[in-house]
Amino acid sequence: MNYDYYLCKLFGDKYSVSKELSLSIQFSAISPKQEEELLENQRLTSNVKNFIATFEKGLSDDDIMNPRYAYRILYVPINAKREGQADRVIKFVKPDSELANEIERVLIKETEKNKYTPSVIVEMMKKDGFIKFSVYHHTKLWQSRNAKDANKCYGTQVLKTWYWYDSWVEEVRKHCQENKAKYR
Repeated sequence: MNYDYYLCKLFGDKYSVSKELSLSIQFSAISPKQEEELLENQRLTSNVKNFIATFEKGLSDDDIMNPRYAYRILYVPINAKREGQADRVIKFVKPDSELANEIERVLIKETEKNKYTPSVIVEMMKKDGFIKFSVYHHTKLWQSRNAKDANKCYGTQVLKTWYWYDSWVEEVRKHCQENKAKYR
């Protein structure tokens, strides 16, 4: 966003790159549609998201509040008689209404996924009664299933450490249940 801003400020709007380079390298502000496409993009790996989260933790409050860093949206009601008179219609619903309950069922909330190390997963399995399940067994299991393949979404690497998501924990639990005799 800053690149396009200063390019236009220093050299004029005719040199704006916002139309030519809107997604490949983000030199300009993104539209709501572009933001939606980015959030749905599976290629935007959790490594990138983790990097961004780590980077933002190191920023000062002044940096975060600077409008050149991020923009914020405030919704202010403007009365229009019909939906067609408004530029965009956003309907607010009360949290305890029937419509809110319906929306809650289909709303996807983006959250940071739980992350587990192999030793934590082994302890979880032992608490489930699979006392013979070990880190060795866990390693053999993920290797046999190529579970660190990014397309399977079982975990992520943060710096030099691999962390497993809940989806992998469920796979491990299922494996232990299918092999009770071996691990009990």
